Amino acid sequence: MSSHAHTSDPNSPEVYVQYEDIGQQQETYIVGMWSFMVTEIMFFAPLFFVYFLYRSNYQPDFFAVSAELDWKLGGLNTVILLLSSFTMALAVHYAQKNKVKQQLACLLATVACAFGFLVVKYFE
Repeated sequence: MSSHAHTSDPNSPEVYVQYEDIGQQQETYIVGMWSFMVTEIMFFAPLFFVYFLYRSNYQPDFFAVSAELDWKLGGLNTVILLLSSFTMALAVHYAQKNKVKQQLACLLATVACAFGFLVVKYFE
């Protein structure tokens, strides 16, 4: 590995030690994101295919079961999931800023949302 130069410009991005230059570092971000996207597609595409296959073959059953769903509990679970995503993103933000107390508070809020989600699922 090459020695990496430290610049005095605070606006220039930091090149981590395992990379040769900023171009290589940014390329790994792109490759990593594309790898993530491909694996998500490979995982969820068959699930959606099977769902639509079953839905088309068993339409009366899907219609009958959908009448039993409670839209209020489903909406509450959606709000809980969105809130937990927000608190987790805040926890990552505070971790990057080295604000441990705020990070732990956000992580606890995320765990509380997880338990809330499970409680709503129990009643749903």
